[in-house]
Amino acid sequence: MECFECSWRKPFLKWTIFASNVAGWTLGAALLGIGIWVVVERRNYDSVSNLAFNPAVIIIVAGSVVFIIGFFGCVGAIRKNKLLLQIYVTLLTILFVLEAVAGILAFVYRDEIRNEVTEVLKETVENYRNQDYDADLQGVLDDIQEQLMCCGATSYNDWELNQYFSCGSPSVTACGVPQSCCKTDKDNSLCGADTRRVTSSTILAPSQRNLYVDGCIHALDKWFEDRVVVIGWCAFALAVIQALGIVFTNCLLRDVQVEMKLASAKD
Repeated sequence: MECFECSWRKPFLKWTIFASNVAGWTLGAALLGIGIWVVVERRNYDSVSNLAFNPAVIIIVAGSVVFIIGFFGCVGAIRKNKLLLQIYVTLLTILFVLEAVAGILAFVYRDEIRNEVTEVLKETVENYRNQDYDADLQGVLDDIQEQLMCCGATSYNDWELNQYFSCGSPSVTACGVPQSCCKTDKDNSLCGADTRRVTSSTILAPSQRNLYVDGCIHALDKWFEDRVVVIGWCAFALAVIQALGIVFTNCLLRDVQVEMKLASAKD
């Protein structure tokens, strides 16, 4: 794309790239700080069972990538440093390509991804309340169950897999579900106790009891289906912003190279 010569183009490119990357740099630093804080607070990073789905790890990786790219873009733009701008535009291009590939792969392998998420949910259900299991994933599961009004991975009966909630458990929560599965009385930690038990005196259908019955994988399916248009537009907007960043940076790089050639000619 040709970069048209005009008096406002150079400062426009410089300050646009600088401002956008200051925002990205700040966001990256915030995400990185939050991720590190979570890991330090837990003090059991080595016990993480599934790094790919660990929220703290995801936040740290995302924050690091955004922070590094933002640093090169911010400093490179304000100082008009050719090397930093070249590194920035290269990283931004790689990120753009990786996001496009990830989007395509996510669509092609959506069934496999769904199955993997289901397995992670089941594993989290099975290990819920175990002290040596990832506390972050347990918190995420509680949030999903409460916010999406679901229970278990595929159904509320998945909690039979958990040693504290199975019907053969000596625990007070036996034959029950966590309080995040309760429809009402959520402040009561035992609101889900005994809600899965069926006896001669318990004739209520599951939907009539004080618990959500739909599995969270089905709730997640519905959540994405309801928001697929919004997600698509957000992805498109992000792609446009990154593409403009690549174009603007190449234009600024051209200006820097021209200035360097003119400076060399004068010498």
